[in-house]
Amino acid sequence: MLKFYLEQSELTFAIIILMNRKQQRIFDAIFATLTKANIKFSDIEKLLVALGAEKFEGSGSRVAFVMPNGAKWEHHCPHPNKEAKKYQVESVREFLKGWVSEMNSLMNYKGFAARIEFSADDNVFVGQLIGIDDIVMFEAETVDELKTAFEEAVDFHIEVCKKTDKKAKKTYSGELLFNLPAELHARIAEAAANKGVSINEFGKEVFESAISN
Repeated sequence: MLKFYLEQSELTFAIIILMNRKQQRIFDAIFATLTKANIKFSDIEKLLVALGAEKFEGSGSRVAFVMPNGAKWEHHCPHPNKEAKKYQVESVREFLKGWVSEMNSLMNYKGFAARIEFSADDNVFVGQLIGIDDIVMFEAETVDELKTAFEEAVDFHIEVCKKTDKKAKKTYSGELLFNLPAELHARIAEAAANKGVSINEFGKEVFESAISN
């Protein structure tokens, strides 16, 4: 068992986009360290639509995808091949980075964060506060309305918690326990030793890096 002791801090995830397994695989492929050349353009299209984009078709093979916040990604569909060219994969990667970054900035308020998904059936964003013991939901049809609904949900949650003498956020001990394979444990210990730090400090750096990225 590997044990990490983390400093008490506010570790909040601003937004978690919910996708099915195939969409998650495509998302991971787009963000792979080495740009892939085997991603179908149609899969990229489906991913963008799943994230709330509206598709527009132009003349020839030109298509545009407009996200709910107005951000647009426009390209030619590859022909005759079905796979997206590497520059297209790199382009959509940067596009998604910018969109997620903007959504992240919207979904932080008074130290609270939210998990967001887009319901294609209802054509609305559905959000849920995270890092709390209760279930607090909100919804909106546009990004601007989503930010307002999120802040209203947070304010009301805080108000109710004060009236009921309840903590508005979960508290954490700062201690995490992991059961890891012995080989992985050994590799972590070696990596920490090579950096001249303890396993705890090494783990803390890894977690902080993962969250900041």
